[in-house]
Amino acid sequence: GSVPMNPYFESGWWTISEGNDLAFVDFVIPDMRWGTWSGSQTATVLMTFYVADYPGGTPRTYGPYSVTQSTEFIPTRMRGRLMRVRVESQDAGSFWRIGKIRYRLAVSGRR
Repeated sequence: GSVPMNPYFESGWWTISEGNDLAFVDFVIPDMRWGTWSGSQTATVLMTFYVADYPGGTPRTYGPYSVTQSTEFIPTRMRGRLMRVRVESQDAGSFWRIGKIRYRLAVSGRR
């Protein structure tokens, strides 16, 4: 049988709202290629978000969220100053590629 490779991508930390304020992210819009250009667009990916208030702080984990081509947005409800994302798959034979993931946020105070 075929064994999945469990490919993944994990970003480094980035600041939300320029890092001056805490930000509340209420939903994420995934942007992916869900298969090869000429193939079916049927990949399923798992997206996990990590949020912290300070560098070196203990991150809070949101997800993993199961995401497919039909997923319009992910209702996350995250609050923090720093964020990183992990995108991975566990199905055999799928192909996916990351595009520009978008986040809706609002300033949510300072610490």
